Amino acid sequence: MLTRAFERWTPTPFVIAVILTIIVMALALIYTDAGIPKVFEAWGKGLTGLLAFMTQISLAIMFGHVLAHTRRAQRALLMVSNLPKTAIQAYIMVTVFSSFATIVQWALGLIVGAVLAKAVAFSLKQRGVKVDFPLLIAGAYSGFIFAGLAYNGTIPLTSATGGSFVEAALGRIVDLSETVFTVYNMTALVLLLVLMPLLLAWLRPRVKPDEISNLAQESAAAEEQFDSTIENPTDHLEKKRFLTTVLGIFLATYLVFHFLHNGFSLSLDIVNWIMLTCILFMVSSPVELMHLIKKAASSVGDVLIQFPLYAGILGILSSTGLVVVLSDFFISVSTPATLPFIAFIVAGVVNFSVPSAGAQFALQGPIFIDTAVRLGVDPAAVIMGISYGDTWTNLLQPFFALPLLAIAGLHVRTIFKYTFPVFLLSGVILGSTMLWWGASL
Repeated sequence: MLTRAFERWTPTPFVIAVILTIIVMALALIYTDAGIPKVFEAWGKGLTGLLAFMTQISLAIMFGHVLAHTRRAQRALLMVSNLPKTAIQAYIMVTVFSSFATIVQWALGLIVGAVLAKAVAFSLKQRGVKVDFPLLIAGAYSGFIFAGLAYNGTIPLTSATGGSFVEAALGRIVDLSETVFTVYNMTALVLLLVLMPLLLAWLRPRVKPDEISNLAQESAAAEEQFDSTIENPTDHLEKKRFLTTVLGIFLATYLVFHFLHNGFSLSLDIVNWIMLTCILFMVSSPVELMHLIKKAASSVGDVLIQFPLYAGILGILSSTGLVVVLSDFFISVSTPATLPFIAFIVAGVVNFSVPSAGAQFALQGPIFIDTAVRLGVDPAAVIMGISYGDTWTNLLQPFFALPLLAIAGLHVRTIFKYTFPVFLLSGVILGSTMLWWGASL
């Protein structure tokens, strides 16, 4: 019944963005003093509010796509894809592999998970083993939940960065040792890493034969085809690795100086440049690089059209005070022990309208950090509560599934019937972690 409901009632991500825009506009008119002119002014001005962040996200997705599709990475993924011998092994391996890749870099996890799922499906098909392709993709996407628990998470990274609003509010940064590298977070991470793959394997179809998407068959060839023949002098520059290697050395040198001067200071930009550095050392030539860039460009199309709509929603929330109205309701019913859990729930709800962790933290962070200070609650617990909530409801929020679904060639409704149970499991684990953290304060 749940499967039929998702398949029948889940619209496309663009339609969801439009519907959310209408809903947020209506809420602003009902619950704030803003009139129609102010709401539309806030929406219109907000449309361009996330252009810089949209570029950072697009580069992260593009670089993750390119790195996963380099010939060296593809050969490695094909070798890994031959490891599972049964469908159950395939579901578990794809989920675990995607989870670890997300812990390394969240966009890489999305792309690598999709590519590996397709390669595994094809490999098993060649050996006569039937596997449910949507479930493999759901496992790859479920690994994305670790984006909010890992060192590269936007919210923990922002809190650990000097000059952020967190430092302005607290007079200090909140180091990763206070958020990501705590007993609470490590416990939640390990539990999810163990239980989530087992749950997805248990959800495998048992009544009808497992299905293999024809798209999985199209991914059999790991090698990307492009012209590498040397016919004239310029070909030596375009089709040899000299220039890409030199540029990689330049970027690597910059990163070394950055870490020498700033310590282990990470940001979305720095992570993107790390990814690009790896790409430059892995590609065989500028021709291969541009071939992969052009192919990856299609994976960011949905981001480019939808991010302005979410930016418009952000404009309404911030300019009309609607986000304060929504958050104040939850804050008014909280105690010092439950505030981290309330932050988790509020973040999960707001994430449906503002899927960007950075934008969401900019909206909710100041409110909850100020409340934590007034209630004597460790701000780190509230910060991780917001990070947990943001990553938790991504399992039902199609925005970040777009690049993965584009590679897989599937509709969002085909995987949400599997990610919904993961959503319930992770909600219990992450919510319990917040209650445990709050009770210990």
